[in-house]
Amino acid sequence: PRSELEELVPNQLQNPVQAPKKACIAVGAQQQQQQQQQREEVIDLTTDSPAVRMATIGSGLAPPPAMIRSGLAPPPVLAQQAPAPPSWSERARRQSGAKATLSGPGSSATPSSCPPRSKHSLLANLNDVQTAAVTSAAPALVLIAGPGSGKTKVMAVRVAMLLLGYISGGGGSGGGGGGCAAISFTNKASEELKLRVHSLVGGEGVVKRTGSFVGTFHSLCIKILYTHQQASFSVATAAQAKHAAEAAVLAVLGAQSTLKARAALNAISRMKNCGVSTLQEAGEHVKKHSGGGGGAGGSGKEYQHWEVEALPRLLQAYNQRMSEEGLVDFDDLLLNALNLLKSDEEARAGCRRRWRNVFVDEFQDTNTLQLQIVQQLYGDSSSDEGSTLTVV
Repeated sequence: PRSELEELVPNQLQNPVQAPKKACIAVGAQQQQQQQQQREEVIDLTTDSPAVRMATIGSGLAPPPAMIRSGLAPPPVLAQQAPAPPSWSERARRQSGAKATLSGPGSSATPSSCPPRSKHSLLANLNDVQTAAVTSAAPALVLIAGPGSGKTKVMAVRVAMLLLGYISGGGGSGGGGGGCAAISFTNKASEELKLRVHSLVGGEGVVKRTGSFVGTFHSLCIKILYTHQQASFSVATAAQAKHAAEAAVLAVLGAQSTLKARAALNAISRMKNCGVSTLQEAGEHVKKHSGGGGGAGGSGKEYQHWEVEALPRLLQAYNQRMSEEGLVDFDDLLLNALNLLKSDEEARAGCRRRWRNVFVDEFQDTNTLQLQIVQQLYGDSSSDEGSTLTVV
């Protein structure tokens, strides 16, 4: 939401003229030329003017809340709408002749033989604001987008433009110097984005050749760990994680305990998502966030008394049980990948070379671990010349 972004960069949004390092780009060609020189940009896909006038991006949509709050009139809507064009997935399915659509990670609906789109073709169906977002040369780009604003289309086209060398990004032009890592939160969203990218660049060959990645945070962490970590592991199922939590509760609290495995797992997950992995770290963490010490990990909740007393030992017992069985849970994927990137300079440098252009969808939903992973991948733009970061 725009209100949340205003809290993050209030001076830049309220006084765009006085902010040389971050800018809110609108439609005007003169503004666009001036702002393209900035190192960081904020582009609002829901606007088409500095006065925050809502653009008619999709017909038949209810006026966004920002329009209602500002008192602006909604855009005119035709009484009879034309039939909606085929979706990206349907068009790709028709081109490839595949029988499956978005059925999961193993979907075969990706077109593999269609030619890559030209630059003109990629930009043909974008409005002015979307074009500014796709062609921005800023190393750090924030896209403000709501439902119906075309954010997935913008991400897919920007990834395709970078991979095909139509715009310069991390590693230079031509798509051979540095690939893209496009991260979404759900398998469905990542598969849709992957399908769109493949249909734009002419199949998955370009994506594989550049070492690019499109998927979720957890699948990205699996790729990082399998590539740079020597130890083997398996991702625990929900039943296996629950069984390990039950064993931890039994070992720490005894058979008379009424603590449910689900409650123990939730408490352990809260700590891991704050970067806590050892007994000492857990003890310090729960003491810091109990008895008026603020919310646990920014969640607004304080740890209960039983958690302060038993949670560090539960975490240790749970981790030991998982380690004995060669398992990791989903929180471990994030935590282990982050620790690897922090401690292993070679692994960190390898990931940055491979993924020069990082994209994060639904950036406002990232937790502490996910944000730190993004920071490790992107690095410092002043030292890692050529890297780009786009968040939506």
